[in-house]
Amino acid sequence: EKYVPRGGPDGGDAGRGGNVIFEVDTEIRTLLDFRYKKKYTAIRGEDGGTNNCHGADGKDLVIKVPQGTMIKDGETNELIADLTKKGQRVVA
Repeated sequence: EKYVPRGGPDGGDAGRGGNVIFEVDTEIRTLLDFRYKKKYTAIRGEDGGTNNCHGADGKDLVIKVPQGTMIKDGETNELIADLTKKGQRVVA
């Protein structure tokens, strides 16, 4: 639609945002580091460009947690994951 007067948009889709991943690290023994920082956000995807160019995807954020950490939904308090094994990962 490039040469059509008042043609439609030609921008590409934005990239996907990164995931927040929790990973068990047996070297970590406490959740004390999480006491003051309550919100973690992965990097957002880049905007799409002209000529239908797709934007770059965002980077994942990996949060290292001690073995035995339970991940719960902040609103419903529903258990999402119980991280019990070394190297275990969950996307939240």
